[in-house]
Amino acid sequence: MRAQLRAAKKVAVLKKKLANADEEDKKKIKKQLAKAKKALSKATAKVFRVADRIKNSKKPIAARVSIIKEQLAKAYLPARKRALKAQLKAAKKVLALQKKLRKASSSQKKAIRAKIAKAKAALRKATKKVHKVTDKLKPVRPFGEGFYPAWDKKGPTYLPPMLRPKSKLSDSQKEAIKARCKEVFGKQMMRA
Repeated sequence: MRAQLRAAKKVAVLKKKLANADEEDKKKIKKQLAKAKKALSKATAKVFRVADRIKNSKKPIAARVSIIKEQLAKAYLPARKRALKAQLKAAKKVLALQKKLRKASSSQKKAIRAKIAKAKAALRKATKKVHKVTDKLKPVRPFGEGFYPAWDKKGPTYLPPMLRPKSKLSDSQKEAIKARCKEVFGKQMMRA
């Protein structure tokens, strides 16, 4: 959040400079402002990712299992799918052990608690792996100021070749692609 705050302050300062600048200085300040906005959007995207992780990690294991299943269904990169499957397996193991603990006798509880501690450590490790794999994905800026969605971007994108900008698409096809991307990716889009 500190990086986001610093970037926001820099953008505000540059906007003030731009308002009071001469015509000669405006071009230079506009370039600096574009860089600062890019840094701000990158920092904001990171804050959103971290906030989601914190929110998900505080949820009960049963809720986290369903979240992981949803993420697995949406995942399209093989490395992320593998990491999510390992995380799901670890979360299910913790859940099963917690259920077993409730039904266990007092003599068995100590051994089961030790197993739960090991399973939770494995779950944390698997979660870190998912985060590591996800962070390698290149985040695209959230919708809004300075956002360039894939359908407006020139050059190669994650879209299949027939849907890339140089291909001829009708307006209705473009609108359908935009609507589908917004539906699937929501406010924050990720691409490899």
